[in-house]
Amino acid sequence: MGKELAFLGSELPGIESAGDLTFDNVVTCRAVKAIPGKDASITVKYQGGKQSIVPILIFRYIYIDKFDWIPDWDKFVASKDHGFLNEENAKFEVKPKEDGLVFLNSVVSAAEPEVKLNVTESGIYCLYARPAASDHEFTVSALAHNSYGYLIYPAYLVYTQLKYYIFLGLILFGLLFNYILRFKVGDDFTDLNSISIISKATLFYVLAPAIGISFLQMCGGFLANNFEFFSGHHPIVLMVPAWLQATYEIALRFFILLFSMGYGVIYCHGQDSQKYRRIPDNLWKRATTLLSINFVTYTVYVLMDKFFPLKEGVVTPSGIISGLELILRFAYLLFPMIWFVFTIIHYFRTKQTISKFPVTSNVDENDKLLGAFRKSISVIFILPMVVGILAGIITGKKLMADSILPPYGAEGRELDAFYAKLIESVFFNENFTYVMVWTSFLTVFATIGGIFAIWTKNNYGIILESKEDMFDQAPAYSDIDSVEP
Repeated sequence: MGKELAFLGSELPGIESAGDLTFDNVVTCRAVKAIPGKDASITVKYQGGKQSIVPILIFRYIYIDKFDWIPDWDKFVASKDHGFLNEENAKFEVKPKEDGLVFLNSVVSAAEPEVKLNVTESGIYCLYARPAASDHEFTVSALAHNSYGYLIYPAYLVYTQLKYYIFLGLILFGLLFNYILRFKVGDDFTDLNSISIISKATLFYVLAPAIGISFLQMCGGFLANNFEFFSGHHPIVLMVPAWLQATYEIALRFFILLFSMGYGVIYCHGQDSQKYRRIPDNLWKRATTLLSINFVTYTVYVLMDKFFPLKEGVVTPSGIISGLELILRFAYLLFPMIWFVFTIIHYFRTKQTISKFPVTSNVDENDKLLGAFRKSISVIFILPMVVGILAGIITGKKLMADSILPPYGAEGRELDAFYAKLIESVFFNENFTYVMVWTSFLTVFATIGGIFAIWTKNNYGIILESKEDMFDQAPAYSDIDSVEP
């Protein structure tokens, strides 16, 4: 979160807590949250190279126009000029126009491998390094320590809210599970097979994994925030939960697509029964193929982004790698729309199939099933959309109220400073992050609760007879008779 936060065409590179400066990556930025009375800093360490001394400049980017010389970061990356270095001390030739500006103009080397800038005001600080033209092997690490720890501020705010999400999720799980035990299963509490597979899937395949993954994210956040080892070059404690969260969302889209195809409503998976047909092979293969492609594409993209990250203004050694990663990134962004289109198409097909069912002894049963199916799709898609629009209006008004206009006639470094100030205003805006986080949390709970209520109240949908997994057995009972699709 916040790795590349861009507004109005201005982008700062690598807004994160840790990373390296190299020959191909001579600029990086760190977002630092400083709380009065608590230490905050940026530490730069020399990791090696052919050059004995590496000049380092650290400054808050909104003050870029407050110095007599500091080029825009993209111009600095493109330039290989060493004319702005002081020949006597090898430092940058930088003079502030005002007193009191917090910056560090120093060098790191094998003899003096570490320098630190104590940060007293929150902001986004950029680090410039200028290696010798022949030093292609130099590496300098840069680590930001906020007053609260190592996580970047938006990620830290999310981390602090996860415990409430887990707590509320456990309460919701307990309430829903208690409901089916008390009102649907009976006093013996031994047989859950009298509950439709949609109700059970909502509880055990959607809510339970969401709680478990959030717990792993909270544990990873704790380690990454409090221990330098996990925050810098060993971010696996954050990568694994993030990968699990993304694959969970992919699986969720897979379940929604199956539901729109009629699985759990008019189809089962397994052998045909007297009352229901097995889901057609072409539908099952279509859904599982899409799931497999999405999963593989995302996993390969994550691995390539980790080991061959794309950097602004940097040409990778292999054009094939960079081109493939761009394709995978595009596919990753495109897949949610593909899932949505397939889901909507099959929703209308399934709705048409249900409407053609022959009249049974209970003439209202088909209408009730169709109504439950319609309500479910509305809860899955329309509810999050409405909540998202409301959240966008709230946060948009807040940001507009806090926003400022660029100075009249501003250009160059003055305009860059204005853009950086806009980025900071959002990056460190607690209300903005909290609204987005809790909108997501409450949407998940409302969607799960809504689906559960729709399908559990009258126990619509297919009910499995055996105690086997819902994907392994054919149904023996439901509220409607089966028909040919």
